[in-house]
Amino acid sequence: MDIGTPVTLELLHRDHTFHELYKCKVVDIRGGYLFLSLPSGEKSGKTGFFHEGTPFKLRFVGKDKSVYMFETSMIAKKKFKIPVLIFHLPDENKFKRIQRRKFVRIETAVDVAIKSRGEHSFTSITTDISGGGAAIVLPYRHGCAPGTLVEMLFVFHMKAGDIHYIDAKAEIVRVFKSKGMERESASVEFHDITDGSRQTIIQFCFERQLYMKGKRVR
Repeated sequence: MDIGTPVTLELLHRDHTFHELYKCKVVDIRGGYLFLSLPSGEKSGKTGFFHEGTPFKLRFVGKDKSVYMFETSMIAKKKFKIPVLIFHLPDENKFKRIQRRKFVRIETAVDVAIKSRGEHSFTSITTDISGGGAAIVLPYRHGCAPGTLVEMLFVFHMKAGDIHYIDAKAEIVRVFKSKGMERESASVEFHDITDGSRQTIIQFCFERQLYMKGKRVR
């Protein structure tokens, strides 16, 4: 974890009925303490205010593109050059690696525009997506084949109401036809994508997981 790393804080209410998510960034790391910028709620967009000792689960994407999680609690709020929240930073052996290279894949439709090197362009939707790649529905005449390099632009509608446009360069690794589908689909693997963009996709997938989990509970 470096200074500037985006992190997600998950606040679990005492009755365990609602997971609340907050976004912030690492401001400083020293002496076993983690200094974070003031977190803003994913849903409300408002700054979160917490009491000392409030427990959280913290997630971040490491340098190896794995997602890590650890439990921590807020110690204090201080104002240096900017206001920060101070958290306990456990030893690295307390970090839990959630994913490595393979990311949680969520079945969901996301709008995407695709452009291949041959200047062939089309718009479509995903059938599933993860931090490592996606499956997209292909047009009837697509000319896509495994090994084809494409440029992609995704449109993510986040739970908080904001919209994120994510660019990624990817390689088509498989073209297939699912049962019951008239058109073929393609599995793509992201090759060139920023850590911030990947984090946004992971966050989107996490939000969709919580949403679907909530629907099943009801």
